[in-house]
Amino acid sequence: MLSTSHEIIRKGSAEELIGHRNRALEYYRLGLEWITKAFEAQKMAAPGSCFPECLRERGAVDLQHSGVDKAMDAVKRELDCAVWTYLIGATELQSLMDAETLDRFRKQVRAAPPEVTLDNLISTLSDLRDRRGSILQQSLVNVFKKLNRAYANNDAFRLGKTIILEYAIGSYVYGGGLDRVADLDRLFHVLDGKAPSTHLGDAAVMVRETSWRHEGAAETEYFRFRLYRNGNLHMIFKRSDLVAKANKIVADFYGETLADGRRMA
Repeated sequence: MLSTSHEIIRKGSAEELIGHRNRALEYYRLGLEWITKAFEAQKMAAPGSCFPECLRERGAVDLQHSGVDKAMDAVKRELDCAVWTYLIGATELQSLMDAETLDRFRKQVRAAPPEVTLDNLISTLSDLRDRRGSILQQSLVNVFKKLNRAYANNDAFRLGKTIILEYAIGSYVYGGGLDRVADLDRLFHVLDGKAPSTHLGDAAVMVRETSWRHEGAAETEYFRFRLYRNGNLHMIFKRSDLVAKANKIVADFYGETLADGRRMA
């Protein structure tokens, strides 16, 4: 099994996973080749007959038209997509990405998954770790871009004591505001010199569970939350020193134009 901690995938675990993946491909090819042989024998027994409908209904590939190699291309894409999807949730991959980077990666995996090899696993993790600083900076900037400026607490360029996230809970529990909670939770852990919580136990998960219990408040090491029936979430920052560090990141990104506190267009 792969480690579910924040450590990079251990080489032995990665090699074991890749071995299982390669064996699966081998067995699928053998199976498809035997199905092809079975269909050839069927055509000898019943010339002009079609590939068994009962197998098509159960998801078997119509090898009469596709052939083994084409079928295996489709199997490989689906298998590699499944492996990467598993890795996102079972390793530190998800914890290294902000919501937007994670969304792009998931779309890439669904559309054209990279081949699951040891080199690809290591290079993907290494690239994300090397870009961690810029990813965290961009995730914080994205939080500001998405805040509704109609609320006085939502400054355009800096965190104050509180921010208000619209539609973060209730029927919107799986997106938007909670993504930003997860990004800020990850950032504050890093600014405090700590490893971020996993996506299975971060601040966003606590808020989601609080909402499911129909409770109005929650608290973590860095934040206090107030949940409202209209779906809004008030996020109150407990550590002014970490808020100052976060604001420095945003100031460095936007430059001296922030000095007058002007709002973004």
